[in-house]
Amino acid sequence: SQNDGYVKNLDAGHYVDPSKLTFGAVGPGLSQRNLGASNADGFMASVRYDPPAVEGLSFKAKFDYTGEYENPPAIQLLAIGTPGNLAYPPPYGLGVFGNHSGGTIVVSGTPQDAVSNSQAIQVYEQTYGASLTTTYDLSDNIQLKDIVAYRRLQQSFASQLDGGNALVAPDGADFIPFTSLGQVNQHQLSNEFDVTFKSQWIDVTAGQLYFYEQFHYPDGFPVLAEAPHGVLPADGTIGDGNSISIAEYAQITGHITDNLDLVGGIRYTRDDKQSRYPLSPALDAEAIHQRVDWLAGVNYRPIDNLLVYGKGSSGYISGGSYNGVTFGPE
Repeated sequence: SQNDGYVKNLDAGHYVDPSKLTFGAVGPGLSQRNLGASNADGFMASVRYDPPAVEGLSFKAKFDYTGEYENPPAIQLLAIGTPGNLAYPPPYGLGVFGNHSGGTIVVSGTPQDAVSNSQAIQVYEQTYGASLTTTYDLSDNIQLKDIVAYRRLQQSFASQLDGGNALVAPDGADFIPFTSLGQVNQHQLSNEFDVTFKSQWIDVTAGQLYFYEQFHYPDGFPVLAEAPHGVLPADGTIGDGNSISIAEYAQITGHITDNLDLVGGIRYTRDDKQSRYPLSPALDAEAIHQRVDWLAGVNYRPIDNLLVYGKGSSGYISGGSYNGVTFGPE
């Protein structure tokens, strides 16, 4: 799919080098003319194999890939207040820092068709994943199933949070009140195994889920910074970490009558989340939480084509940590 963008950049072609800021994760580029434009390509493939020598055994493999080039969305400066007026030259500000604009300044309280975002370089995102589902009918009423999956995400980002306007310091360097550039890297691996038993009076499913995620975030948020020859300062940060979640669960459906079912379930979850900051190890943190949740429900079919049901369950959002501060589950 392709999107041609919706706002023009009056400062297109400006050289930006965030290599030092992002530890090489995001390379140099030129600010783009069509802000908000994107071009994505992707594909998916799936194959199934049922070994003729083993009755009831089935394998199903899937793979998908998406790659997308993106121009950052336009960010427009609505007004200049305090202390922003210290960075803008007259008549827009006081020019205390002695800064002047190297291009067109756009300040308006109404949406404009063009802005001046000198740091709006093109970024790239790719994500892909693969899964393998194995099912085996152990008997007429017992099935074994295992799903193993892997997913990878790499996404660069650039955002001219200050609205741009091509400010320049007295020494000729780019002056940046506030911008953001970096990259998100994630690896995810999961495996789920369950056993299902079905009979005339009762259905039972029990299983275990394992989920592992590893992440690496090199990024930077320069504030009141200078970028000589477009090279952003080497004052970025790195956030690393991993998460492990393990759960065991079981659910029972009792067929009380031909049109009435009662459902009950239980799940135990243990989450272990670690965050690490190689440049600021004092912020490293780990959060471990565990919990038991329940599920109860009733299904009623007054006629063949109508289902009336009610369900109640408990659940939670696991806790974690951010910049060394841990927070509990909700």
